[in-house]
Amino acid sequence: MSRRIQKVVVLLIALTLILPVGAAGIFQLFSPSAATPAQQAGNGVQERVDPASQPKPSPTTPPAAPEKLREDSEAGAEQTARYLLASYPYMNATGDIAPWQAHTADDCQPCQALIGNAVLLHKQGGYQVDGKFNVNDASATRKKDGTVLVTLAYTSDPAVIVEEPTLPARREEGTTGSVDITLRWDGKAWRATAMSLGE
Repeated sequence: MSRRIQKVVVLLIALTLILPVGAAGIFQLFSPSAATPAQQAGNGVQERVDPASQPKPSPTTPPAAPEKLREDSEAGAEQTARYLLASYPYMNATGDIAPWQAHTADDCQPCQALIGNAVLLHKQGGYQVDGKFNVNDASATRKKDGTVLVTLAYTSDPAVIVEEPTLPARREEGTTGSVDITLRWDGKAWRATAMSLGE
């Protein structure tokens, strides 16, 4: 994937989340193709590495589906939001977008942009390593329109992004922050309709 395409994808996410490109926190792990340019050698040629030396993708096993994942309740909405957060490193590690497709709405622009990023990352042979999210606190509030706003306070483990197998891997530090996810019950499952970083 060209740098120009990557920048378009990153810009889309930045505008949707109302954050500048490069902002710290969950945004960085939510945009694995937002890699900074690889180090240049003295002659202007990109540094290359042996793909065999790259770390292996992880996690490669999807998180277990919560008990109340398909329950029309605030608890069900909260567990769905937790499941999306837990599934994010797996999606970027494996390219399996099914968990996110099953629980995000087509009109959730941040959600679809993040799914698109994972697809593009894997089309160019890239993937994520580690970067698990740990939820420290959660709240769920049902609104008058029936949607539920879930706020998750989290810490994330350090991660490695292999943008392309022959390019040096990019390391991300662990972060602390919160994310707000609005979910709507569609009769069978909760689907995220909006997503943004907390204050």
